[in-house]
Amino acid sequence: MPPNLLLFEDFELDRGAYMLRRSGRAVRLERIPLDLLFLLVERPGQLVTRDEIFERIWGKDVFLDTDNSINAAIRKLRQALDENADAPRFIETVPSKGYRFVASVHQAPPEAPQFPFTNSEPARRQAEIVDLHSNAPVGQPTSPKPEASEPGIGRGKRRTFVASAVALTLAVFCYWVLARSHNEVATALRVYLPRLLPTEVHQKTGYCTTSDGVRIAYGISSHGPPLIIVVGFLTHLELGAFSPTYNSGFLKPLVNRRMVVQYDGRGSGMSDRGLKDYSLQPRVRDLEAVVDALKLDKFALFAISAGGPAAIAYAVRHPEHVTHLVLCGTSADSNPGPETPDEQANREAGLRLLRNGWGNPAIRGMFVSLAIPNGSEVDKELFSEMLRLSTTPEDFGAFSSADDKIDVRSLAQQVRTPTLVLQVRGDQLSPIHYSKELATLIPGARLVFIEGKDHIPVPGDGEMEQISQAVSPFIEEEFPKETSSATQR
Repeated sequence: MPPNLLLFEDFELDRGAYMLRRSGRAVRLERIPLDLLFLLVERPGQLVTRDEIFERIWGKDVFLDTDNSINAAIRKLRQALDENADAPRFIETVPSKGYRFVASVHQAPPEAPQFPFTNSEPARRQAEIVDLHSNAPVGQPTSPKPEASEPGIGRGKRRTFVASAVALTLAVFCYWVLARSHNEVATALRVYLPRLLPTEVHQKTGYCTTSDGVRIAYGISSHGPPLIIVVGFLTHLELGAFSPTYNSGFLKPLVNRRMVVQYDGRGSGMSDRGLKDYSLQPRVRDLEAVVDALKLDKFALFAISAGGPAAIAYAVRHPEHVTHLVLCGTSADSNPGPETPDEQANREAGLRLLRNGWGNPAIRGMFVSLAIPNGSEVDKELFSEMLRLSTTPEDFGAFSSADDKIDVRSLAQQVRTPTLVLQVRGDQLSPIHYSKELATLIPGARLVFIEGKDHIPVPGDGEMEQISQAVSPFIEEEFPKETSSATQR
């Protein structure tokens, strides 16, 4: 197994903590550049080819713009290492071949083993980061291979299988008990236990690069006419089992007849983070990059929450591609309309509190309570944790600030795609007058009300089933080219 702590100049590369430090301070690096750094530093002085990098970091079953993705990772690495590409101290480019780590690397002496679970927040967060990227080739513990065939080896495998089954059964039972008594532990079990279980909807992930150089992660499920889900923020493809839009229960009715495409917008999930511009046009570029990478011609768009404006803009810009447009829990303009000075001050104060305190569980819990009022306490803690892992406080602040300035009312009037607008009656984050305005602006739009209160559907609230019953027949329906006036039911 490679050494856990590698030293070069004033840097420390710590495999156990899955991080890079400089002079004892953590250096922020995304997963892909950090995995690439591990690969290079473990082989100092040796040529690491681009093919080796691709296979080690992304694997063989990933659709990817290889050159752009590797170049982007190298660029971010050099920024983190404070290196000039023209006079490299660490990473030397071998033209048309690959890269070589040229600095001297030393192995730190091993420390006494420590129990990995502590009560400190940094330790918990780091353990989560390592686990959430456990499908990456770098940093994954490997099991020793058996020496040679020996008598009893089959019985050993059966014993291992039985032991695993017993452990899994106990874990399920523990979750059932703890869900009623200890929310924090129950939430942790719900985060990690499903990773051991087979999913109903299988997804292949890939990466593409936008016209402004941002790496976007996307996922593909099933086969058939394409349906692209557009959320654009606070998503994470790798944590799909817990996302209201990515989980198997929500996707299963859709993938029965469709190829479902999902993606993490800039600043979220597995896509590039730490960006500055989250205005409308960059959001549209994310969607355009996914469409171009998959070479899609005709498809339906299913936009949820913050994904609505980008989907509307895309449908107007590329009407030849979009066959159906579904808008759920979204608006053409996030400005609520005429307000008194006190109402405006209260609204702005609330937004500032969320932006500045996104890393605080208590403040994030305020948003969660508005998003899923019908969720249990464990549901809310789980959703809060998923939000924390999906983005950073800085990206959340930049995205929400940009959201306040987006107004697609004039674009909505130019939509000529058959459109279905869905509105949850008791939604506090996207109230009814938003959807009524949206359905009035879009020629021929249908407005369908969903009974419930949750902006984000949770299992058991009945909203997922209603949404599926409305969406599935609509996206299968054939429409004339011109739509008529808005209708409501």
